[in-house]
Amino acid sequence: MPTKSLRIIVAARKLLNSYGRGRIPTPLDSICEALRIRVQNTPDEKPSFERGSWNTPTGIQMGFIANIPDNADRLIRRHMLAHLIGHIYLGQGSCDYQEKTQGELQAIAFATELLMPSQDMRHYISIRPPFEKEEAAVIELAEIFDVHPRAMRARYREIRKGMQLQ
Repeated sequence: MPTKSLRIIVAARKLLNSYGRGRIPTPLDSICEALRIRVQNTPDEKPSFERGSWNTPTGIQMGFIANIPDNADRLIRRHMLAHLIGHIYLGQGSCDYQEKTQGELQAIAFATELLMPSQDMRHYISIRPPFEKEEAAVIELAEIFDVHPRAMRARYREIRKGMQLQ
């Protein structure tokens, strides 16, 4: 099964269509609320998630707790959260950010589509000046999508390559 299988892309798009389509940057807070994911800081160096419960004004809420390292850059934390959302939404039992297992690669593909949807990326790339330098486009698009420039650079190249093959 390929890493970026259609199933993973469709799952991310389904989630986007339900809770964030047309809103750039992707509203991870709305998605977390809808999926009953509580985000909390952790001193650990690796992100993780677990089933849990917490008190709310209306009673006890059950769902998932996403533990995000508190020492990470804001944009890295955002990517880590999208990655954990992928694990949870795809029904995967654990996260090992360092390992390149099939589940990890699927969560990466899910997070990429969630934060930088291919349809929106193609649109933004198609309206840019044709001879624009790649780095200028990457920096501006990273700001629009609220992602790290390194992640945007990889996604920009992937989308551009796909557009050139059509």
